[in-house]
Amino acid sequence: PQASGSKPAAIPLDPVSKTKPHEVLGREGVDAIIGFEIGTEGYYNRNLISVIRPKTDASGCTFGVGYDVGHVTEPELIRDWAGYVGAEDLEAMKKCVGLKGAMADEARRQASFVKIPYPVAIRQFMERTLPKWIDRSRALWPNFNSLTQKQRAALTSIAFNRGTSLEGRRRDEMRAIVATLANNNLTPVPRLIRSMSRWHTLEGLRKRRHHEAAMFEA
Repeated sequence: PQASGSKPAAIPLDPVSKTKPHEVLGREGVDAIIGFEIGTEGYYNRNLISVIRPKTDASGCTFGVGYDVGHVTEPELIRDWAGYVGAEDLEAMKKCVGLKGAMADEARRQASFVKIPYPVAIRQFMERTLPKWIDRSRALWPNFNSLTQKQRAALTSIAFNRGTSLEGRRRDEMRAIVATLANNNLTPVPRLIRSMSRWHTLEGLRKRRHHEAAMFEA
């Protein structure tokens, strides 16, 4: 039992990354990931400036450039967004933490007043979210540093969209990519990325996998 008056154990956080996305992924790779997540600036301003809840059971309330609050802890949310949004907005975002699917819908309604302007969304993504996911990709994919910028961008896009878990049937291709990269064999990777599209019901995600495969081949 916790001693009276003691503080709960801190939740471990990734340190704020010093990774510079353009140096690792190249400008074209970074732009591709942003495009996969939010389309154009005009599309963002029309459809994504307020919180959304993507139409999959695994998705939660999503803000800015694909930042899904259903998959983060409260300390991580605070670390990633403090200084980019105001206190009232951050409190509303906290209520979405850990909620996915239908459970996130009520929290989304309560956070509907939160609006992330496009320049703020891009700055937060470039300074906090994307560097974190590049670092996680480097840890997930063997020989990541030896790949081209476009190949790194394709694999970072997959990790950001699908997470880094390798458990379960739906991760068959991801495990196979890890194995083939570990053997410095890049040839099967585009085929495996395209094969992932079989797990997606949304046409947009199927197209994304094919675009990522083409980036890896470029």
